[in-house]
Amino acid sequence: MKTKTIFLGIFLFWGFQFGLAQCVISAGNNQSITCGESVTLTPTTSWNSINYTQLNSFSLKSTCFINNDLGYIVGDNVNSAVLAKTIDGGQTWSVQTSSAPGVSVSLNKIRFFNDTLGFFVGSATFQGMTIEMISIIHGDSIYSGSFGDNPISRNLNDIFFVSPSTGYVVGSFGTIGKSTNGGFNWTTLNSGILQTLYGVYFTSLATGFIVGSSGTILKTIDAGLTWSPKTSNTSETLHDIYFISSNIGFAIGDNGTILKTIDAGENWILQTSGTVNHLRSIEFNSIGIGYIAGQNTILTTSDGTNWNSNYNPNLTLLGISFGSDQVCYSVGEQGHIVKKVHFDQFSWTPVTGLNDPNSQNPIAAPSQTTTYTVTASIQNGCSATSSVTISVVPMSAPEICIVGVSENNKNLIAWEKPEIDFVDSFYIYRETTISNIYQMIGVIPYTQTSLFEDLSSNPTVQSNQYKIAMKDICGIESQKSEPHKTMHLAINQGIGTTYNLIWEPYFGFDVTSYNIYRGTTSSNLALLGSTSGTSTQYTDLNAPSGTVYYQVEVITPTPCNPTKSITSSRSNIVSSNEVGIADFEQSNDDYVRIYPNPTSDILSLYPENGVQIIQTQIYDLQGKLVQNLEGYKTNINVTTLNSGVYLLKITTPTHPIYRKFVVKK
Repeated sequence: MKTKTIFLGIFLFWGFQFGLAQCVISAGNNQSITCGESVTLTPTTSWNSINYTQLNSFSLKSTCFINNDLGYIVGDNVNSAVLAKTIDGGQTWSVQTSSAPGVSVSLNKIRFFNDTLGFFVGSATFQGMTIEMISIIHGDSIYSGSFGDNPISRNLNDIFFVSPSTGYVVGSFGTIGKSTNGGFNWTTLNSGILQTLYGVYFTSLATGFIVGSSGTILKTIDAGLTWSPKTSNTSETLHDIYFISSNIGFAIGDNGTILKTIDAGENWILQTSGTVNHLRSIEFNSIGIGYIAGQNTILTTSDGTNWNSNYNPNLTLLGISFGSDQVCYSVGEQGHIVKKVHFDQFSWTPVTGLNDPNSQNPIAAPSQTTTYTVTASIQNGCSATSSVTISVVPMSAPEICIVGVSENNKNLIAWEKPEIDFVDSFYIYRETTISNIYQMIGVIPYTQTSLFEDLSSNPTVQSNQYKIAMKDICGIESQKSEPHKTMHLAINQGIGTTYNLIWEPYFGFDVTSYNIYRGTTSSNLALLGSTSGTSTQYTDLNAPSGTVYYQVEVITPTPCNPTKSITSSRSNIVSSNEVGIADFEQSNDDYVRIYPNPTSDILSLYPENGVQIIQTQIYDLQGKLVQNLEGYKTNINVTTLNSGVYLLKITTPTHPIYRKFVVKK
């Protein structure tokens, strides 16, 4: 700029400062979904700080942006005043500062009528005398305006031009001034009050409003010839005023005061601001988005009624200005400058899984974990990118309802299908011979009944522990369920017709009680009695003569219904023919001889007639398993056993064979 005239001979020094004022967008927080779910992508913009250390000593009081790129700032400190200009949206700034011995300059407001004509006001104090200061920016030149031979000796707080020639200023002690020649010469208007006036706004050539201390609101309908006070319903100092139409306007001030009129300033209604902080500057864009800058806050509204906190710095923001409907700037104490961009063009990549890649808020339903990148921009302006990851995670683990033994003497696993549209199938897992290591043994499609019969199980020999998992239509397997384990029932004979039942407890839910069933055949079992869920043994003292059959049952606390109601789990069936102290009548085709008997160290097995041994177990007379050998074993080391009678259970592919032997040491 070229300086033509500066009041009181203030010297303005030019500088050129660089900074960072890039557009910023956040694609939002990373989110997790399961297969088939969707999520709306919600990018957000925030106030981006433009840090200029050279301005940190200044209180920046006002800003005015003519468009997204061209803008001005004024402010001051105890030593000097500053005027800054940018032509590239804040990326670089040219700066003027004042410096004159004994002169203190305060710059309070800057406004532009168009991109070449602007004004800023304040005051200059020299040797205790305060003189009004009015400056005109015309192109690259700065001129001074004055009240001629009648200086008002006032601090000016705001200026507003209704045309290139006609404008108004307001200031301390009720000062109102008017110019009709572009701001070069000014005359004083009668306000009729002495309160300090802080803001002025005209909605037409004739109609204007002024706000000030003690809740002052003045209105003129004759281009400033007369001013009438309006009831504001507040005694708070009002700092700024803005109209979005000839009838609807807002005034803001101390202690969170927001006033609204809908009848051209005749009546004012107090709005809820949600803050008690002092509010200093207000502006709206043409699409109804409004911002208020103030102490530790920027408030925003999109409906002119509800205000929400949008930014919370630890300082006071004193000025705010839209460069366009998309870009807004705010300035304040400690040289603080912030910028916010409302992007209107969006492009998301990759497009896979998006319903509209050019929407601000597309719906994303990826089939696998995907990182989406948004490029946001404004027309003929800045652009920014950001990324967000949508993780496709496994569904929650399903739950087994119950496991038990089927009528076919095979383990049966039951569960209820979750009401989810995106399940493909269920995986069935059984624990191997190594604890907590599971092997998948079957797959059940979602469309089939949620029952699985483990045809490779042998409940007569041992219990088994199971887990299930779900695979979704994206091919992702869920976590495995909590395990459920079947019961395994064993029997030994006491004195006479007394039989001791011993079982491995059910695992998978809390058992309240066990039901004991007995019958003379495996098909006519009837309830014999019950015992506590903490018990694992039961003695039948009065069993009938002949072969007796037993089975143990638990009741599930939560019945499941894959096709029909399933409420209980039963163990394998045992009979008195299986006990180790009875006389066994073995047929020749499953005969296994043992030798020596009694023995003190090694017990040898001699299978005949092609009998195949797959497991050998030794029980004491209380039914406790004391030794377990997997696979084909013909020599068993019993040196660790105490002297006594033992039951040898030999498992073959078709059925068990029992032998009694004695350890004698």
